[in-house]
Amino acid sequence: NITFTEEEKELYTWNKIITNKLIDKTNDFFKKYEISKNCDNINEGIQIITDSLCNTQYPDLQNKAGKFDIETKKIVLRDSKVTQRLFLHEYVHKKSVKHRLFRKDYLGIESNSSFRNLNEAITEKITCEILDLPETEQVLHPYSSMFIAIDELTKLIPWHKIVRSYFSNDIKIYKKTLGKDLIPFLNDVDTLLKNYPALYPNDKNKLQTYQKARNDIIKIISNHTL
Repeated sequence: NITFTEEEKELYTWNKIITNKLIDKTNDFFKKYEISKNCDNINEGIQIITDSLCNTQYPDLQNKAGKFDIETKKIVLRDSKVTQRLFLHEYVHKKSVKHRLFRKDYLGIESNSSFRNLNEAITEKITCEILDLPETEQVLHPYSSMFIAIDELTKLIPWHKIVRSYFSNDIKIYKKTLGKDLIPFLNDVDTLLKNYPALYPNDKNKLQTYQKARNDIIKIISNHTL
């Protein structure tokens, strides 16, 4: 369980992060998509670290705000980066973990590195839906650069099926739907994130690469039928 001093409570305004409203919205999301999960453990397994700890114990977080640590089963957040959106994103990861006896756990549809960024995009899309964020706020996060891939994909796979496959750790629907185009699609998703245009407003090459990946995804989807 997470415990804070009074000073830390003020610093993180934790009571503004895990609110009753957030719990209700998250539980409503699970009910809407018929996911057999709830928020009973939402206050458990949270670790807040200082920026200085990133240099020693958590070097993988130097360029990130937080993560769900699949080894310790903890949500690890940097104290200077804590937001409700960040926490919920990592909590959604936590709720998507499948624990298997003889094989490594994995998150959502991230059964291998090829699916990693699509998995992040779906996680962030779910986060935005639960928080009911307007599009102007959604685009402030680099992961939203991959939403075009999900939006196009929903022309072939309804969003509710994407959500259910995410929480049941099932990638068969993607393999079946996209076939030989699956890997090119996933590669283009990676390109969308790598060349997030909002981060490089003056870099025409990155913007052109982003737009090419976007167009390639649209072409891939248009070549498939329901």
